[in-house]
Amino acid sequence: LTREDLRTVTIGMEVCVDSVTSAQNAALGGAARLELCSSLSAGGLTPTFGLLKKIKQLVQIPVFCMVRPRSGDFLYSKDEIDLMCDDIQLLISGGSNGFVFGCLDSHGNVDRASCSRLVEACEGQPMTFHRAFDMTNDAFEAAKCVIKLGFSRVLTSGQQSTALKGSDLITELVREFDDRLIIVAGGGISEHNIAELLKLTNVREFHGSARAKLDSKMIFRNERSSMGKISSDDYSVEVASTAKVSRIVDVWRSHVKQKERMK
Repeated sequence: LTREDLRTVTIGMEVCVDSVTSAQNAALGGAARLELCSSLSAGGLTPTFGLLKKIKQLVQIPVFCMVRPRSGDFLYSKDEIDLMCDDIQLLISGGSNGFVFGCLDSHGNVDRASCSRLVEACEGQPMTFHRAFDMTNDAFEAAKCVIKLGFSRVLTSGQQSTALKGSDLITELVREFDDRLIIVAGGGISEHNIAELLKLTNVREFHGSARAKLDSKMIFRNERSSMGKISSDDYSVEVASTAKVSRIVDVWRSHVKQKERMK
């Protein structure tokens, strides 16, 4: 994005999805963009080539791919950076419209060297520095760093457990960097708090999963065995809800119209 684009973009809601069903539901509900992951239950990991390819056949909105090889922290080895670069190249060939990633050093600074390698692998596609940003030791220095690296967006909860709790920092980041970096608010966003968050922070983009539980269609169920943790439920999945996305997007559209009337 050019600096002029950064001043004028009003993209609205990005929905994070990890399945074909979620992608279709989010697009139908009015999402402006998808963040495609696998394993949202682990915070989101790199999606497969096949998942991206199928979703690109089914939806018309942009799809940004998460690049995260494992759960846990964002301190990556050289081997992990190598495989992340390979994943980026493969996902470009699958039709990705952008990428979402972030690397830190052991002191909580943005890892410039590792990020630079990934930036180069992206071949000019738009990039979002993901919520590794919320684990940095200085949000303002981190923002300056990701701008220099070429990121156009940063996804943040304001370094708190939810975006609403972190709204003070998000507001400060928007005020300081809005003409150079799109601040995407994310973390616990729902139809019940999005209006307050928009009013407090003045963000132009926000991010959420808007999920609801979908019961399995399996008739036979072996309750004695589990595919993961003992407490896990193998007979339901969380998917993006078209209705939830639509209600959130409606609130955002009303907010935008109100701002336009006040100009």
